[in-house]
Amino acid sequence: MISRPLLAAALIAATPAAAMPSFELSGGGVSAVRDLDVGGTLYDVDLGDGGCVELFDGCDGNADFLLPTAAQADALLAALDAVFADPTPIGGLLYDLDTTPSLTEGCEDADTCLALLPHEIDGAGGVAVRAWADGTATGPESLLGNTVTPDRDRAVFDFRTYAVVSPAPDATAPPPAGAPPLPAALGALALRARRRGRNAPRRAPEPPARRGLASRPAIA
Repeated sequence: MISRPLLAAALIAATPAAAMPSFELSGGGVSAVRDLDVGGTLYDVDLGDGGCVELFDGCDGNADFLLPTAAQADALLAALDAVFADPTPIGGLLYDLDTTPSLTEGCEDADTCLALLPHEIDGAGGVAVRAWADGTATGPESLLGNTVTPDRDRAVFDFRTYAVVSPAPDATAPPPAGAPPLPAALGALALRARRRGRNAPRRAPEPPARRGLASRPAIA
């Protein structure tokens, strides 16, 4: 039987750790984040100018958006914010992505960058978006709600860009390096427990009781 401490250790060791994303650069800064870990699911995020119609398959129905709720959009934008750090190593160089909004593709403003993530068509023909506000002018990073016009190109604003989200090719975050998957971890602990039991010192078996001998008469 596997003890509770050993079972707890196996569960902890087999729990997936946050995957490290990779970044793609273009002439305008970071144009994509690959393998962004959002609660154990990996996403690819492409950043850049364009209109909602162009970037989101017409932008005329909720099925055009991979993350259809504000809460899901907020979770992804919060994960994106977490990996835009000062400094962030990319290709052997360090970039201050957090405090330099112009290092994000589609944003040229020195103070602020809004990454827009559409999630729902509203009743008035607009598109409900969640926006990750990054930069020095807004103070601490924040998540904002807004409505945009579907056919308006974000290129007319130098502080806004779209975040186009798609599932990563391997959409499940891997376990930490060197950690076995949960079944293997439990199997190894079970084998260890059996070996421990075989190697434990054993008491010699007691001889079986000799029933009735004391009451029999001795043979002369």
